Order: sequence, then structure tokens, then C-alpha cells
Amino acid sequence: MSNIILNNTECFICNKPGSLTQHHMIPQHIQPKNNVLANICEPCHKRINSDDIAGMFAHAYKLQSSTEKLTKEARILCTIMSRWMTGSDDPNIIYDQETWLAKAKERRLEKAKEILERMNKRKEKLFSQKLADADMEDNNGQTKEN
Repeated sequence: MSNIILNNTECFICNKPGSLTQHHMIPQHIQPKNNVLANICEPCHKRINSDDIAGMFAHAYKLQSSTEKLTKEARILCTIMSRWMTGSDDPNIIYDQETWLAKAKERRLEKAKEILERMNKRKEKLFSQKLADADMEDNNGQTKEN
């Protein structure tokens, strides 16, 4: 964050000399990337900050509406993911985070079991094929001896 600092020797607002404090010209609650700091007197600073309460309320309202929108979008996403996890089209199936984690773990375990079963079947098939090859070699060896 880089700030522009105005090194004025009198109040930036009323131009009176005296005890000055630095004031963020862009309110900090907006969280700007860059800001301008100006020296202003205490009475002007108090007046500006009291006027900015309306700005803080507007910012709080904006945050609240953003949160509500995100909550709504998260609920829609949870509905979609819940339907996908259950394979159901029932719109009433919506899981909370704890159930989500349990379901996800359950799906991972099911997937791991499926993979192990496939691996075991392949292993059995290869083992049976090797036994058959070994029997065939034994039979060929016995035929040649006779």
C-alpha cells in the first residue's frame, strides 16, 4: 500500500495553522489500495469523521447485501452438489458442512474399494493366466519326454 502524504503546515480544510493530525482522505473502511494523507486540525477532523458515519453505514449495507448474495449462491451450489452426491433430483436434499464431509469421505472410500476390487480381479486374472501358461509348459515338457 502506498500513500501520498501531503505535508501541509496549515489545515487542509480550513487553512488555519495550529495542531494538525493526519487524515485519510479515502475512508479506511473502504480499504483502498492507495490513499492520500492530509494534515487537518482537530475540529475539522471531528466534523469529517462524524460526516463519514453515513459512509460507514452505506459500506456496511453494501457488505450485508454482498453477504446475502454470497449466502444465496452458496445455497444454490450446495443444492447442486447435494443432488450430484446423492444422484437425486430432489430439491429438498441439502447437506450441511459436516454431512458434506462425511458424504465426501464415504464416496472416496467407495471409490477406493472399487479400485481395489478391480486391481484384485486383474491380479487374479494374471495369476490364473500364469498358472495356465505354467501348466501348458509342463504339458509340453511331458509330451516331448514321451
